[in-house]
Amino acid sequence: MLMSSAPSSADAVPYFAVDLGAPDLGPWRAGNTGVSGFWSFASTAPGPHVMLVAIIHGNEVAGAHVLLRLLQDRIRPVCGRLTLGFANLDAFDRFDPAHPTASRFVDEDLNRLWDPAVLDSTRQSTELGRARAMRPLIDTADVLLDLHSFQSAGDAFAMIGSYNLDDRSWRKNMEANLAVEDPAFTRYVRQWFEHDLARANRIDLTSWRQRATLRRGAEWVAFALRKLW
Repeated sequence: MLMSSAPSSADAVPYFAVDLGAPDLGPWRAGNTGVSGFWSFASTAPGPHVMLVAIIHGNEVAGAHVLLRLLQDRIRPVCGRLTLGFANLDAFDRFDPAHPTASRFVDEDLNRLWDPAVLDSTRQSTELGRARAMRPLIDTADVLLDLHSFQSAGDAFAMIGSYNLDDRSWRKNMEANLAVEDPAFTRYVRQWFEHDLARANRIDLTSWRQRATLRRGAEWVAFALRKLW
């Protein structure tokens, strides 16, 4: 979600111009777990349960785009379990780009309700009902990644470069990344990313194991020579 501020009075609800609209969740709203909006996929191999959650706040739609793409691309775990969940669907359904902060929640902030004492209380609200429905799934997760968007004003930025989070990138290859804060440049980078993604070949575990013998040989040679430079 790319946002910029506009003038407002001191007591007005903050306004942000929204560059990324809410996606159509379509059939993915149903879920397959008994909890609407939550999908879970298990591998036959043992491993951790990893959960990705989006739209804890109904107006933070960028995470919904991410989960929607993972679902549409049929991403499946090679071990353990992967769960993808759209959290605050009621608030998300109220999202209006003209008033982007108004749909953050319906009754109260879903991100502030995870104290067991609050969940076990008799208090009722739209978000508390949703948190209680989500709780049994969340309690089974080994790792949970909660996707959020910035709500403060700021220019869009893009990060480009070849640096990876490994020792070789830093110490030997002298790679670097550059963060550019500019809306026009960010749109340009995003367009090229989508262009490249449309022409990319997916590599999954099965196809990697079935790669050609010549390709395997080249990889082994490169691996053996990696310490020479």
